[in-house]
Amino acid sequence: MQARHHQYLSAMGIQVWQLRDQRTAELSDDVEVEAVAAEASNLLVDEQPLPSEQVQAVDGSQNPEIVLEKATITPPLNAQPEPVAPTMGQTVQTNPEFRLASIIFPGHGMVVTQVPTAAAEPLNAQQLRLLGNMLASVGINQLSKPEVTFFNWPMLRSPGFDQSEKAACQASLAFLNGQKSKHQVSFVLLMGEGAGRYLVPQVEDFEGARGQLISETSPPLLLTDDLEHVIAEPALKALVWRDLQPLRLIVGQT
Repeated sequence: MQARHHQYLSAMGIQVWQLRDQRTAELSDDVEVEAVAAEASNLLVDEQPLPSEQVQAVDGSQNPEIVLEKATITPPLNAQPEPVAPTMGQTVQTNPEFRLASIIFPGHGMVVTQVPTAAAEPLNAQQLRLLGNMLASVGINQLSKPEVTFFNWPMLRSPGFDQSEKAACQASLAFLNGQKSKHQVSFVLLMGEGAGRYLVPQVEDFEGARGQLISETSPPLLLTDDLEHVIAEPALKALVWRDLQPLRLIVGQT
């Protein structure tokens, strides 16, 4: 009878406790089985591993000299690990938010500049005047009235809409290609680090790529600072003028 009980308890993953006292013959099998079964019942209800040093006593008032040995109950195999909190210094990656303005000068070229996301007037007359002067400095004159289109990311803020950086690059490139298809343009001027990041994802270093004509694309691309940055820091005008010099080659071919 006792051996069979031991087999049942062993199959349940519970280590059977043995009595130290030699007077165990006076106790019935039910004493040991009831104590261990009660422990098994608690384990199944709580579904938590018990401390390895927990000690149980069997009816201490009637048999004070009987002491059970310590038991070790193995935690369930499917126990879930405790969640690990982010360590100090780790940053949570957030989805990008930006706004681009496409400025097309029919018969000449296309400019895509980064503009503020929350401004009531993201592109004003001062910025357009500055842009016209920049292009005129490299021989691009007689500009007609530009066609301006804005692109906001994310386009939707729905939880089911992919707002990741990869999706932002794909959507930005689709916007750029759609704008280029509207008119025949001889160049694309990308203004701002954000414009370069999402429209030319193969370029990892903005400072190293600015002023370098990317002729592998059609039409060629050129990177420089955005209009808002140049207006805020007028000293950048000389640097932007230097960046625009490769456009002279394109003007001479048209």
